[in-house]
Amino acid sequence: MKPSSKLVKWTRSYRNHVWTPLIIERQQEVNTKIVLDKLLKQGSKESLSKTKSVLKGYLIGLSYGKLSDDSREDLQKRLIMHMERENFWKLGENKAKFLSSRGSNKRKISKAPIKKSSRKSAKVLKKKKSDILSVVEKSASQKPKRKLSKKKDPVKKKKCKKQQEDEKLPDRYLMPHELQFDKFLFERKGYRINPIKRDGNCLFGAVADQIYSDPALHDTVRSRCVRYMKDNEEYYSQFIDDAHIDFNHYMDNIKKDGSWGGDPEITALSQVFECPIEVYQYSEIPRLIVTENLDGKKNQIIRIYYYNNHYSSVRPDQQGGQLFNFEAIQPGELEKQIALIEESHKPQKAIMSDQSLSDLEKAKKQSKVIGEAFHNYLRFYAMKLIK
Repeated sequence: MKPSSKLVKWTRSYRNHVWTPLIIERQQEVNTKIVLDKLLKQGSKESLSKTKSVLKGYLIGLSYGKLSDDSREDLQKRLIMHMERENFWKLGENKAKFLSSRGSNKRKISKAPIKKSSRKSAKVLKKKKSDILSVVEKSASQKPKRKLSKKKDPVKKKKCKKQQEDEKLPDRYLMPHELQFDKFLFERKGYRINPIKRDGNCLFGAVADQIYSDPALHDTVRSRCVRYMKDNEEYYSQFIDDAHIDFNHYMDNIKKDGSWGGDPEITALSQVFECPIEVYQYSEIPRLIVTENLDGKKNQIIRIYYYNNHYSSVRPDQQGGQLFNFEAIQPGELEKQIALIEESHKPQKAIMSDQSLSDLEKAKKQSKVIGEAFHNYLRFYAMKLIK
């Protein structure tokens, strides 16, 4: 149901709603409250002195019908009757003076004669002013300039200790479950997990770390992968099992920065760099992706770790760009961090039982609890890194 043109004037965001009689009724209640608040704030004198169009707007907001043929005085009377009926105004015998006066925004022209000044007198006056200014400037130049105090200087304002610590938090990290597997893999095979940024480029960043020793070159790896898959469309189109997306549309998405990669891209990267790829996930025995005409003895092996929709790089000990110091933590400390993060994701009883909060406010408070738990974990993680 589309709202009437009168309601549109009082509802800026009507296009964002599916209009039903209940929504229109509630919106009209909001409009009425806004108009009443404005009329009470302005007072009767200022409100009734407005122009015809403004008075008409007030009455439309108060759910009045056809007003196009009414005069300004009739609109004033209707507004007075409504406000007195609701016991908001008590004008008494002063109604007549409000109905006779008319608000106007026109500038009042003074009837006093304009004094004509000759050019000569204007020049003399200008010279006098300039002389006065020069004297003031000379006297002001002799006074020392007042220095801005350090407290009022926003540039020199010191940040609190918590803000300084938050700025030093790492932008790439391993979550507690990933750290547990990192420790397990190190004890079994001597490998360490090098974390990659969680920005959608993780697969290509992990491979870039393996090939170029620099995860920032993920765009180079991505472009080579996309080019190879397009050149072999007949083969890689078989991996696209979504009936609503064709191969070209899929490739347009993959070439965008931040788009996730998966198994089709891993097989393509194995062909591009002519080496097998080991994907570690649950045990020290990886899932091996080997393409044709590759010799594992001669070619480099790409090792990556996959957990919870994120890829990291697996490198030999002491070659990872960021290493966690397991010797600096107490037994059970990682399990404690896991419990704290999981607890923050559960609905908080104090928030959910608060009836004064709306659903949206409860969701915001819940997300704030999750964010604080995550920041506390990052502080713990940053403190245990090998410097």
